[in-house]
Amino acid sequence: MWTRRDTALAVGLALLAASTSFLGSGLIGERIGTAAWHNVWFDADASFVYSNMTNVGSYHRTSKHPLFSALLYPPVKALSLAGLSKFAAVRLVLAANAAIWIALVYGLLRSTRRSPLDATAFSGLALASAAFLFFAPVPETHLFGSTTILFALYLVAAHDRLRFTTFWSYAANVLTLAMTTTNWMAGIASTLAMHKFRRAMFISIGALALVALVAVAQTRFLKTTGVFFKLSVVESELKWVNHEQAGGVIDRWRAFFWHSMLIPEIREEEIPLASGRAIRMLSVQASSQGDSVTLWTIGILAWCLLLAAGSFFWWTSREAPAYRACLGFVLAGQLLLHTLYGYETFLFAPHFAVLLILLASWATESRFRPGVLVTAGILVLVAMANNSIAFRSACQMLASF
Repeated sequence: MWTRRDTALAVGLALLAASTSFLGSGLIGERIGTAAWHNVWFDADASFVYSNMTNVGSYHRTSKHPLFSALLYPPVKALSLAGLSKFAAVRLVLAANAAIWIALVYGLLRSTRRSPLDATAFSGLALASAAFLFFAPVPETHLFGSTTILFALYLVAAHDRLRFTTFWSYAANVLTLAMTTTNWMAGIASTLAMHKFRRAMFISIGALALVALVAVAQTRFLKTTGVFFKLSVVESELKWVNHEQAGGVIDRWRAFFWHSMLIPEIREEEIPLASGRAIRMLSVQASSQGDSVTLWTIGILAWCLLLAAGSFFWWTSREAPAYRACLGFVLAGQLLLHTLYGYETFLFAPHFAVLLILLASWATESRFRPGVLVTAGILVLVAMANNSIAFRSACQMLASF
């Protein structure tokens, strides 16, 4: 049952997340949104996304992010009309999303019968994660996408208490697909968990048609949107499948399971372009340990223990079968996707890091709960120290480029 204490804790976590995002974006600076720093921040398309959020005439990538610009440009424009600079407006929108994101994490944990203490501990883990600290302050689509994934999962967890489930299922499908096409898997999974198969397919296909219709309609004010599900764009994305510079499966899985929580040593890499030029960028794809070996080792051991225990009790639990199945499906889908796709796996960490944390939270269901909470507390401190130091180092490296 949700109480006033839960409201206070959720608001406190939201304010902390928003402050972290806002201060972090200030440390990085406005340069991250300029064309000169395109792909520099762990291969992020920050300049594209910044332009999409601030400039109606920029190239809007609706083939991969169908309604991102249509949803995020209006609040940035409204803040700009209120007198804020474009950069300040983007920072506030990023901070607002960070607040919603962590509130959903806390609410989802509470909806799956975690105590307020348990929910606070694992929400703190989400805030301390490398995925959050490195991408909450950056204009990118992935934390927004993560927010929609959490929304879809929350609907499943709170299904018994929801009214108008058909409406909410349409919303989950539309929002997950609108932010990033591959994240539609979360919308579909949540709909299948809440409805019979035939009705779930009807809702998902209806949501697809609605997003496609709005994507076409938005071309009236977003002049360079491209075409929704454009075949040539799909073909161009194939070059990132099994990209040789991403390394093998071990490199990708290490980034998936470890780097998303504790960022390792940050390196400068040069990525060759077809033009013969090369892009300098920050990368952790080939890194295997942190700058502080002792801190890194303690953190990884704690994280592996939580993941192992959480996975075991998630598998053996009989509580919330629909939610457990949905979480497992989306996490498996993300693992398969990023085993095959992408150069810098860490770039996509906001999509799956929080799913790993939700999985690890099942460890609190065991009789070892006190030890689990102690381990989680240690990991929060270690992750915050490791990732904060690395974030400042990354900002300094960015400034030297």
